[in-house]
Amino acid sequence: MTFFAKQNKSAEITPEFREQQKSLPVKVVTELNKYTKIKKIPYNNGEDFYFIERAGIDSVAFILYDNNAPDNRTIGLIDQYRGSYGEFIKGCYTGSLDKPDKSLVEIVIDEVKEEAGFEVTEDRVYFISKEITGAATNERVNLYLVDVTNANKVDLAPESAFESNTENLWYSPQEALIKTTDWKARLILLLAQGLIADLRNYY
Repeated sequence: MTFFAKQNKSAEITPEFREQQKSLPVKVVTELNKYTKIKKIPYNNGEDFYFIERAGIDSVAFILYDNNAPDNRTIGLIDQYRGSYGEFIKGCYTGSLDKPDKSLVEIVIDEVKEEAGFEVTEDRVYFISKEITGAATNERVNLYLVDVTNANKVDLAPESAFESNTENLWYSPQEALIKTTDWKARLILLLAQGLIADLRNYY
């Protein structure tokens, strides 16, 4: 099957094809609620391709680092119920880019306070990478590592019942890679290995 596909694939994607694809009309099919829209673009075979667009389109996701954690349990993940999977999942803290008056870092700082219960400043928020989330959505996620070492602890400020029923869990970097099934958390851990080592040495 793979050989057949390779034999029948054109040698290169032409500039004309790229421009044609970029200019395909995008239409709103329905607004499910204030957070989510269903959109579509035409497919070459006459059918439409549907995808989800969230409020603010893109998002932020982050994990925590605390150098003062005992037994090298320096990595903080959130254990939260994810309705789309029907289970609690250990992974990144997340937030939508639905506050146009705030920068990405400011949104991360707000989410750290709301979901994790720490007050941090901009110099404690480290950008890791920006990634696409999947083919069924146009969302790109901005990944961060947030240093909460010696940060002030505050009361959580959840915005929903889902955010109220969560738990901060602490692991060693190696443990966290095993415990999480969230690709975003794993990618942050892998890409931030040098940064984590630098923070460990800094303190």
